[in-house]
Amino acid sequence: MTSPLLSVEDLRVHFDTYEGVVKALDGVGFEILDGEMFGLVGETGCGKTITALSIIRLIPENGRIIEGKILFRTENLLDRTEEEMRRLRGGKISMIFQDPTVSLNPVFTVGQQITDVIAVHQHVERKEAAERAVEAFKLVALADPEKTLKLYPHELSGGMQQRVIIAMALSSNPDMLIADEPTSSVDVTIQAQLLKRLLEIKSSENLAILLITHNMGIVAETCDKVGVMYAGNVVEMGAMRGVLKNPLHPYTKGLLEAIPKPQTRAKRLPIVKGTIPDLINRPRGCAFHPRCPYTMEICRDEKPATVEIDQDKCVACHLVKR
Repeated sequence: MTSPLLSVEDLRVHFDTYEGVVKALDGVGFEILDGEMFGLVGETGCGKTITALSIIRLIPENGRIIEGKILFRTENLLDRTEEEMRRLRGGKISMIFQDPTVSLNPVFTVGQQITDVIAVHQHVERKEAAERAVEAFKLVALADPEKTLKLYPHELSGGMQQRVIIAMALSSNPDMLIADEPTSSVDVTIQAQLLKRLLEIKSSENLAILLITHNMGIVAETCDKVGVMYAGNVVEMGAMRGVLKNPLHPYTKGLLEAIPKPQTRAKRLPIVKGTIPDLINRPRGCAFHPRCPYTMEICRDEKPATVEIDQDKCVACHLVKR
């Protein structure tokens, strides 16, 4: 069996706040293979971005990884020094953040910024770094890359800014790319172009991608595997088609039923009632039980274990255990 590129095991992350300790992640676990696109999906506030930031150890200062392992090529990243992590970030693991305007420095041209990244991580002279920057811009299908190098971020459209960010992330030839809502700031036409390009690069470079999104449609179009997150837990995970065609967790079912379909245009869409629980005072038992239409007594008292249904699917739900 092929060893995973990335393996996250029982990851627990807490944040100290004035109100109390926020238990943001409560035992997250998943694996990503070389060349695989893994979608992490769920409502805002479920822990997707914190999971990504934990992998590259960039969680805010009031956060603590209190338990778990993050194995990259079998090495536990939690044992690495900060200097080692700095070399890894942007090198073997790159991340695309949600808002390109935050990621780009407005006082430098995009050419200066990507050239600096290449020079640092690939240890080349600036002239060669500039040549590689042009190639990176071509990789993401930026028109007239030589001219684009000379532009400042405010001179680019949102779609072009996002392409620049993707080019910067790919410029160091990473083994894995973490993409946090990479198309949320662009319109649907540009979104489709960017996703198509990411898939082409994934295939040609054998690139592993962790795609963070709340959009099940994007997952269906792009991902090989999917993990559904709720309140800091992965409640269902498996091959994309298996999860989307035969969801077993009530939360997964609720998310899929809420997707608009042509035949339901005139009807009111079903919703997942309620809201994500307070992560300072987490519900006992299953965190989803206050919103679940199938709640049983055991759901209120006992957190469900993750049950492996087959090689391609696992789910954490007492209904499945029964």
